[in-house]
Amino acid sequence: MSSSNRVNRASNTPCVDVNDKLYDFSDILSESDEVVIKEMMDELSKKYNIEVIFVSYNLPYTNDMANDDFLADFYDYNSFGIEYKNHDGLAIFRNTYAQDPYVRIMTFD
Repeated sequence: MSSSNRVNRASNTPCVDVNDKLYDFSDILSESDEVVIKEMMDELSKKYNIEVIFVSYNLPYTNDMANDDFLADFYDYNSFGIEYKNHDGLAIFRNTYAQDPYVRIMTFD
């Protein structure tokens, strides 16, 4: 990947507070859903000693790799997993793009 492409992808990645773990940019979850999901994510994190995050985002795309790239960039550029061996983590992504909704679960190690 060229350095200009890398800079472009980094600048298009939302910068977040890494302590939150749940990023519902598409506002698809109710407050009670968020509480339940955060509890489940905390349990997984403690049980497997990994970072666990959830992201919803409306990302127009023409191929599935764009979703993978977005999620990997979101995880990496926000420095998730840094408290864990090998930056281990699990990221759940719900793309709410109306023309082609998408769900992806990605692991990092």
